[in-house]
Amino acid sequence: MAIKEFDKMLDEKLQDINDLRLKDLEGKDFSNSKIENVNMNAANAQGANFSGSDIVGANLGRADLREADFSGSHIDKTWFKFANLKRAKFVASEIVNTKMRNLRIWSSNFKKAFLMNVSFMRSDMDRSNFEDANARGCSFFLTKMREANLRGADMRQCTFFKANLRRSDMRGADLRETDLEKAYFTGALIDRSTKLPFSTQKALKLGMVLAS
Repeated sequence: MAIKEFDKMLDEKLQDINDLRLKDLEGKDFSNSKIENVNMNAANAQGANFSGSDIVGANLGRADLREADFSGSHIDKTWFKFANLKRAKFVASEIVNTKMRNLRIWSSNFKKAFLMNVSFMRSDMDRSNFEDANARGCSFFLTKMREANLRGADMRQCTFFKANLRRSDMRGADLRETDLEKAYFTGALIDRSTKLPFSTQKALKLGMVLAS
């Protein structure tokens, strides 16, 4: 599908297409759009469809993006800080050079996503899904990722300093060269294919559970 012109998809009453601060965009269909340098700070875009879109240099800070769909989108140099992304979908998306800090992002779906130079610092990501994602080198510093699904994910060289990974599923995940200092792992599930920066014996001492 051809990339849509973003300005043709909005209400004609919106005079400045680059300034959508505090606007009500709930349920809008922005799929397959080119969204560049748009300011949606604190906008209500709950349930909006951004799937397949090219989003560059946008400000989505403090926006209500609950259940928004970014599946298959390309996101670059975009600001999400303090946004509400509960149950948002980023399936098979590409996210680079982007700040996703201090988010409410629990039960979000990043399955098969590619992430590079992305910071989730201090975000609440409980029950998020990163199955088969490539998030190599990203920062999960001080995040809450209880019951998160990291099965088969490439998490090499990530930072999980003081992250809460209790009861997460790390079966088949690659966590080599990863900073896991002072992280919490009680009940986290691993298997023989999980690659850790330390021995299985140490993993069990840290509270991880080896699946049969």
